[in-house]
Amino acid sequence: QTEAGFRHRYDTAPAEARLAVWVAEAAGAIIGWSTSLLRYEESDGSASVRVAVLPAQRRRGLGSALLERALEHVSSAPKLFAYTGEDDRAFAERRGFRLAWTSSVSAVDPRVVESCGVEDTESVVCPMTEMDAKLIFGVDVAASRDIPHETPQDQLTFDQWKQRRWQHPDLDLELSQAACVNGRPVAISYLSADYESGRAMNSFTGTLRAFRGRGLARATKAAALARAAERGIAIVLTDNHDTNAAMLAVNRRLGYRPFAKHYTFVLDRRAK
Repeated sequence: QTEAGFRHRYDTAPAEARLAVWVAEAAGAIIGWSTSLLRYEESDGSASVRVAVLPAQRRRGLGSALLERALEHVSSAPKLFAYTGEDDRAFAERRGFRLAWTSSVSAVDPRVVESCGVEDTESVVCPMTEMDAKLIFGVDVAASRDIPHETPQDQLTFDQWKQRRWQHPDLDLELSQAACVNGRPVAISYLSADYESGRAMNSFTGTLRAFRGRGLARATKAAALARAAERGIAIVLTDNHDTNAAMLAVNRRLGYRPFAKHYTFVLDRRAK
């Protein structure tokens, strides 16, 4: 993620998200921060919280103080989601969060990925620069409903999606690909790039249900990797739920290898 991408994520949060950020400082430098916001794309009223403290500054109560402020800000939310790495799991568990699911981060050098054509002769893969944003939005929303463990984004509007996703400064529409049938996208693969570091991220790949089983997810992802290699990208990361067997299989066939793990925790305030 670039600095521009980081700023965009916070600057474009809609008012209904009620995004708030807290920082801890020492000698004029930020040593920790926390955020909380309502998950405005979803209708169940849940919220997300994040806490980060520099390793050298931990075990001084900063994380607890930052989390307390974040939780208080979304005190009306019935369910809270938190995302951690391996080192932060115990911190979440001690504060009543339970592990909901595990995700795998995988990596591949796109320069060594073999080309992959479209097996379905009715389909053609092309960059998203040639696509109508509203058609891509339709595929995104429909395919996202089947991501394991995710709450459906049943409140997400096109304007919100366009500002937050389509106009994100890191999303490269030349690298991102869509598979089309009769001129309409039925499978998509987003690729966000940081050219200064030579890294990129597959932020989402999905196919409409009626067109699954034709190799379109692999074809769009492979086409995105080929474009990334041409542009000098040396590593591409992707992130998937451990139960998403279909996409994990696609990644293995493309040469992705395990890179890291991260964890989603939930605090259900309705639970007795």
